[in-house]
Amino acid sequence: MAFTEPSHDYELLWRFSTNRQSTLGTPLADADLPLSALISGFDAGKLAHRMISDADRFGKGHPYATSHRKVAQSTALTRTLELNDIFAGWAAAFSMGSVATTQPNAGNNPSVYDHLIRWSDLAVSKVMPFTTIHEQPWAGLARKLPDLVLASFTLNGRGQDPVQLSLQMLGSGRASDVALPAPVLSTPAYLDNGGTLIRLGASGATVDISNRVAEWSVAVQANPDEASGRFPSSGLYVGRWWYGPKRTAIPELTLFVNRSDTDILDLFRNDTAQELQINLTGAVITNGQPEVYRMDMLWPEIHFTAAEDVVLDNKVAFRMTTGEDGVFQKSGSEYFQVTVTNTTAAYLVAA
Repeated sequence: MAFTEPSHDYELLWRFSTNRQSTLGTPLADADLPLSALISGFDAGKLAHRMISDADRFGKGHPYATSHRKVAQSTALTRTLELNDIFAGWAAAFSMGSVATTQPNAGNNPSVYDHLIRWSDLAVSKVMPFTTIHEQPWAGLARKLPDLVLASFTLNGRGQDPVQLSLQMLGSGRASDVALPAPVLSTPAYLDNGGTLIRLGASGATVDISNRVAEWSVAVQANPDEASGRFPSSGLYVGRWWYGPKRTAIPELTLFVNRSDTDILDLFRNDTAQELQINLTGAVITNGQPEVYRMDMLWPEIHFTAAEDVVLDNKVAFRMTTGEDGVFQKSGSEYFQVTVTNTTAAYLVAA
């Protein structure tokens, strides 16, 4: 274990893909991992073992362990970054599982695509899309982490700051040491909070409340069923990835109090059904054409289940939350949906 010198955190490199794996245990090929993008902070993939020890077994004459055996292995990965067009579609697609892609202006803007992203239909299939991350956290280690599902992601916005995206991924436990070809950083279009429009109101009649919003957040939970993915014959690893029974997308708004009335508090007190839209907009994609980079999130019906008074910069505000049961499945509508416009041609293509 000779030591020379440590690595720096900034040496981390990684690659990822808009493709999903066709088969568990078979990582995506290098050619199918063309993307790389900047992230905030150092966070390498985590590998964990579940060991069964003989420490509490009898017959040794002492209470200490003398052996153990590995019965399961798991992998996990987190990423935090400033939201951009690349990750807006990627996070939503891999967590929610259903993407319908169209071209809004194929004749004049053929490289632009709209992606309508919804929760996949569990009555058709419970299978989650899974993919591969290739990372080199430091010079002495480069590996592929296959079979990763996007378990959850969160978005946070405040003022004119960058919108922060945090991703949480779970893997089957497999990892293989593979050299990492030098990645090329993608050029993103950022979706900063200064370009965000937030609308709230009766269904089909929302109004712009952006100038009252001090902070907002969204927590999307895909609820992967890891326990059911481990079964006899799956060995040390997760043998399948299914969605759990309840997937959620929970918004939270912190709104300045209007000193002339109690309009926001009344939404909570009267249990008033509301439609909520959070629309993030970036730069024009092609000069002379109308399409812009965007991520639009829609909740057809929410009910605020809690209202907490807070003080921000000496100003009174209400932190309005819905919780899991305050987001309703409205008849004839999706529970939650995301529309992303960018230059990515497709998501979740099997490779």
